[in-house]
Amino acid sequence: MALPVTAHAGELSGVVRDSVAQPVAGATVEVPELGLVTQTDTDGRYSFADVAAGEHRIAVEQVEGALQFASVTVPEQGTATRNVFLYPRRVVEEAATGVNPLETMLLDVLAAQAWEEASEMTAADAGEAVNWQWRDLDG
Repeated sequence: MALPVTAHAGELSGVVRDSVAQPVAGATVEVPELGLVTQTDTDGRYSFADVAAGEHRIAVEQVEGALQFASVTVPEQGTATRNVFLYPRRVVEEAATGVNPLETMLLDVLAAQAWEEASEMTAADAGEAVNWQWRDLDG
């Protein structure tokens, strides 16, 4: 009498974060070859149970973002963890053309910080005209 062959399966889980490491709620996470699909919770977490052991490609997409892919190896038993960082569509497209996405993201962060600081300065002087003056460091 032959015993039934059971496929070994593990678990796959992780956290999806944006380019500034904040959790992404509502992102779609899919293992296309296995037909598995889920969405991240409010903390950016996702999980799949009973995933066939082996190498898999997962697809992750924000509501308005670009589809991004990652590889993961799922063990026969236990859990594989694959955290994913999502980048804005513009950054992904620039990386495809050879622009360094880290430089682009750094510029975005610095611009956001400068905007926040300028907003705080003008909020402190609400209702008053703000005079901006450039200082010439050379004299």
